[in-house]
Amino acid sequence: MGRLRVIGWMFLLAVMILPPAMGAPPPQKAPAKGKDAPSKEVAKELQKEKKGKLPSCYRCENLPQIEKEIKDNEAARDIYKAQAEHWKKEIEGLKSIRGAYPDSRRQSDLDSYLNQGREERVDSFKKTTNAKGVISLDTDPFTCESDVVPNTDPQKEKARKKKIAQFKATIKCCQVFEWSLEHELNHVKACEARKKEGKKLTAEDLANEEANEHQKQVDKLKDLLERAKDHCDPKKKPTMEKYDENCEGSMRARVEDAAERLKRVAEAVKQPKKSAPRKPEK
Repeated sequence: MGRLRVIGWMFLLAVMILPPAMGAPPPQKAPAKGKDAPSKEVAKELQKEKKGKLPSCYRCENLPQIEKEIKDNEAARDIYKAQAEHWKKEIEGLKSIRGAYPDSRRQSDLDSYLNQGREERVDSFKKTTNAKGVISLDTDPFTCESDVVPNTDPQKEKARKKKIAQFKATIKCCQVFEWSLEHELNHVKACEARKKEGKKLTAEDLANEEANEHQKQVDKLKDLLERAKDHCDPKKKPTMEKYDENCEGSMRARVEDAAERLKRVAEAVKQPKKSAPRKPEK
């Protein structure tokens, strides 16, 4: 499950959340030393991000790109809404006939949504947006592994970083890139919540989750567009904040959050499994 993205100059934002600055960005402060200082690994990642950091989206020439990104996200949202409605009818129809939604059927519907449904979504998106190619960031809805979260497996981590680099190359400004990664992190959080609650997932759930995430992107992009227009209007006072100039705040939080999650996973693996308490003999 993830975002679709068009490859090409016309798709310079993140299409489903799926992507030079106005003046030089303020210098970044070095991480503070002490108990709360990020690990060397995180610091290394931050340095890499800093070197390859995208400029702000507030340059006036980016206005058409933001507008196109809004349309692409709306197209993706509508595609997922249609699939959510389809699976809702399938589930309700089965319940009316059999009185229940069997786990075997639920799993087969999920497989259909994730495999065949994915191809249908990509084809539909290409036709709607006139896109020639699509690249997608993904999050596994069962394991919670994601293209935006570091992986402890060296080979998987190498492949993940390569995919992120390819995705980033299609985006021209930092807000869109940050929001694309945030889109996937939201899927990670939703996945972790489901696992904790033991909720049984359906195809309708996944489609609705995607549609909602794309709507969030549309809302943020529309706000970004209006503020960018204000910034480009000499008669108006710029409304952007320093955070928006270089995306440093969100980037740092994202990298540290991902590293902290990895640390928790590693510690959990080291912990010995607790044996179930023995029942008292009668």
